[in-house]
Amino acid sequence: MGKIEMKSILAIAGLASWYGYECAEKPMANGKPFNPAAMTAAAWNFPLGTKVTVMNVANRRTVIVEITDRGPAKRLHRLIDLSKAAFSAIADPDKGLIEVVVTKYEPKSDPKHHQRRRSTRWTAESIHIPAGCGDHHP
Repeated sequence: MGKIEMKSILAIAGLASWYGYECAEKPMANGKPFNPAAMTAAAWNFPLGTKVTVMNVANRRTVIVEITDRGPAKRLHRLIDLSKAAFSAIADPDKGLIEVVVTKYEPKSDPKHHQRRRSTRWTAESIHIPAGCGDHHP
């Protein structure tokens, strides 16, 4: 199987935190139970099911996660909440918050077969977030 060339279509810098066992088995926005050992994340800026690369700005470590939930709470001014396993792959969980760059990629496509995509607009009113999940980290 050949290598698929990817292109970056969106990169956003901000703060990342993590959420873990306090939310284990609670349903996420995608309807599945949360697993803190999975490489997943909660974010508002990407459709559910999107895979993104999260880079820790301080040490340049990266992890690929799937967006499976909504959050973090916008009042907390964070870009993304990572599962504990994903956060641990790029930083010490004791840090609580780290500066990251989140990048979405998509395969480079043949312009002849390019289809225009409609963007999905998410609103806080259309998504339920279980109370207490991800809100307690520094």
